[in-house]
Amino acid sequence: MKKKVLTAIIGMAIICSIAGITMAAWDSTKSTGDTLTADEWNAMVADQKSRLPKDGSEPMTGDLDMNGNDINNVYWISSKSGLNLLLANKDSPCASIKIAPSEVVIDADTLPYEDDAQKLGSVSYRWSDIYTVNTRCDNIYAISNSIVNVSSDLNMTGHVINGTDAIKSLPSASLYLWAHGTTQLSCGNGHVTIYGDIYPNGDDQYKCGDSTARWSDIYANNTHWGDLGFTETSYNNRPFKVGDTLVLKVKRFDNETGDTMCIPIPINETPEYKALEQRVEMLEERLEALEGDRR
Repeated sequence: MKKKVLTAIIGMAIICSIAGITMAAWDSTKSTGDTLTADEWNAMVADQKSRLPKDGSEPMTGDLDMNGNDINNVYWISSKSGLNLLLANKDSPCASIKIAPSEVVIDADTLPYEDDAQKLGSVSYRWSDIYTVNTRCDNIYAISNSIVNVSSDLNMTGHVINGTDAIKSLPSASLYLWAHGTTQLSCGNGHVTIYGDIYPNGDDQYKCGDSTARWSDIYANNTHWGDLGFTETSYNNRPFKVGDTLVLKVKRFDNETGDTMCIPIPINETPEYKALEQRVEMLEERLEALEGDRR
């Protein structure tokens, strides 16, 4: 019914315009809820028609007040050449989107419609650079070569890096671990350098190497042992047993430092001990012979 009335009024306005009948000017001070006379209604319709021509031959001469209604089926919204397009509300504070040449300026927070449901870019359409003061995210993934490049310091603010398979430096640089404001460990050129003492996380609980993964050489000024241990468990197929008296046999010399490498052997397996045994046997035999002569 309202559409028929509006159509009739618009038709009357067109007829009056053709007939040269002058209508009263639209009073822009009118607001929603005001009672309009027929002339005022006609003036409003004529005013809106003049502002928004359907064929696009003339620009709008003022604001378009939708009075809370929607604008539907829009294909394109553009600004006049040389001007910015501004989308804003009139609330306080005002949130706005300014579309300027080669940039979009957003004067408000930007939120996805749902949590963890929308993307910012895609695998095929990526942003070249993103600049932020603070970045908070649950996961960071590398798309192309599985490497995330960080060109400055990464401050974890006391948190832990979990699930790391490897931490690598540049091919021509060393890797440094810092703590308490100083370097504690560095890795580079086939060397690991420790800038302090090394402690196990418990007394008499951990090994430094094992029987199948041994250090070739250990250099120390002083060594302190609770028990002196060797990997050898026998000598000449004779297993060691508790109470054996052992001596150290020099196995080789280090050509670089002149140090010696020793292995434990039972004292009765040494040439000196065997020679001493033979001399003792000979003396025992001679003593027996002397005693026999005296008889």
